[in-house]
Amino acid sequence: MSTQVVPSKDSDFDQVSDLVVTNSTQYATKWEIPQTEVTTLSDSHTAWHAAFEKARDPATRTEGTVAAKNTARDAHEPRLRTFLKRWIMSNSAVSDEAHRNMKLPIYKKTRERIPPSDDVPEPEGKATPIDGRIALNWRGRKSGSKANPYGQKVIVRHTVLPLDAPAPTHIDQLVHSLLDGRQPCELSYPEADWGKVVYFATAYQNERGEMGDWSPIGSVIIPGRKI
Repeated sequence: MSTQVVPSKDSDFDQVSDLVVTNSTQYATKWEIPQTEVTTLSDSHTAWHAAFEKARDPATRTEGTVAAKNTARDAHEPRLRTFLKRWIMSNSAVSDEAHRNMKLPIYKKTRERIPPSDDVPEPEGKATPIDGRIALNWRGRKSGSKANPYGQKVIVRHTVLPLDAPAPTHIDQLVHSLLDGRQPCELSYPEADWGKVVYFATAYQNERGEMGDWSPIGSVIIPGRKI
C-alpha cells in the first residue's frame, strides 16, 4: 500500500476520491462527520468526476475538456486533502480496515488490535551448503501462501538432539525460540552439533505477542563436514 495520501495519477485520484465519499456517506454517523461536510465533498467529487470522464473519453477528449479536467482537479484536490486531514487520517473511529478499503495509508499512532491468525505456518527445514546452517521456510496451512497474514510474524521454536535420542513430542521440549517475519529463516549451530538433529515448530504471532496454533514438529539433520 502506498504511503501517499492523495495519488498523483488522475485515475487513482478519482478512485480514492470516490471511495472516500462512498465510505464517508455510509459511516458519517459512526465516524462523527457532519453531514454538511460529506455533502460538500460529494458535490465537489461529482464535478471533478464529470470533468475527468469527459477528458478520458476519446469521443469527448479535446484540449478544452483536458483543461477543464485540470481546473476541476485543482478545485477538488484541496477539498479532499482538507477532508482527509480533518475527518479521516487521525480519526480513531475510522478503523485500519476502513483505511485499507479506501486505499489510504495508516498513520494513526494507536493501531487497532489485530487478532492472532487462525492459520498455521507449516514449516519445511533444509540443510544449506554452509556447515552448521539450516534454512526454514513455511506456508500457511489454510491459505497455501508463503506470505505471512497481515500483522503477523512467525515464532520458531527449536532444539538439537543426538541422532539416537527420542524425538520430542511436545512444543515445550523445543527449548529455543526466535521471532522472524522473513523467509528463509536461517539457523546456525556450532561444530559440536553438526550431524545431530534439529527439531522445530512454527506458529503465527501478532504484534501483541498473542499466538495461533503450533505446527507439527519437523526435523532435519544439521549439515557439516563431520558427517
